[in-house]
Amino acid sequence: MYQFRRCIFKKVLLTGFFFAAASFLYAQNGISIDKIRDDPYFMTGSAFSLDEEEDPSVIQADNSGKSAGTEKHPDEAGTFNDDEFPSIPAPDPVEKMPLLTDSQKFLEDGYDFRGAKFNVSAGWVFQYSPVFLPSCFAANFDSLYGFEFNGVNVKIDWLFISLERVKIGASAYLAGAKFYKKDESSETFARQYSADILITVKIFSETGNQFDVHVGGGLLEIENLRFYENNELVKGPSSWNSPDLRIGAGYEIFPFNHFGLRFGADFVWPFNFENYYPKLDFSLGLTARF
Repeated sequence: MYQFRRCIFKKVLLTGFFFAAASFLYAQNGISIDKIRDDPYFMTGSAFSLDEEEDPSVIQADNSGKSAGTEKHPDEAGTFNDDEFPSIPAPDPVEKMPLLTDSQKFLEDGYDFRGAKFNVSAGWVFQYSPVFLPSCFAANFDSLYGFEFNGVNVKIDWLFISLERVKIGASAYLAGAKFYKKDESSETFARQYSADILITVKIFSETGNQFDVHVGGGLLEIENLRFYENNELVKGPSSWNSPDLRIGAGYEIFPFNHFGLRFGADFVWPFNFENYYPKLDFSLGLTARF
């Protein structure tokens, strides 16, 4: 009796297992492959076939976003025809912007400042010469630790060699200053003049500003040198002159096409003075180009 019940129990379990497996397989494959293959809606993107009772307006609403001519239908062999793909026009070529040349970059308001052949600058000069050496000429004019502030200069550039961003030319430099020193019992007075011919190289920036370096030489003269003691002339008047070497640089800022500001610094060394007279000239002024 016990064996009979055990056999019946096994059969019931097996029957239940096969029933559950069949139900699971049917749920996973509830639509036959033949029905799916023959369904045109499934081949065009629909996940389920259209039953006869289903409203066609639902399918029409689902496909309303598709463009005409974009659907692709299989042939009898179940393959797709590539000729049914819509033709996609090629994109328009992107127009490339031409690269600007340096001449076009430098063109401002119809004025190419690189074409300027002449620069003229004028300004105020103050100079420094060491006074801590007794043999230095500036020791006679120790107005402010070797600085003298009462001078003017003019610089004229003729730029006759043009490169892409560089111009080379010749310059004339003229400067004048007055020296004066007075204390309780003595007074010293003199005038100074400089005239130099320089080789100048100017380098242009994209904004139109100019940096220049120059080197050359000329003549430096001390004129009407006089020494007074108790209002009596004790020495002079006398004049000295000497060839000199001038090396310097300057920077010119042009807020306008033709006019701007100039900053400069020069080292000057006279050769034949009785006293040493090395000096630095600092200048600040206006400049013009045309």
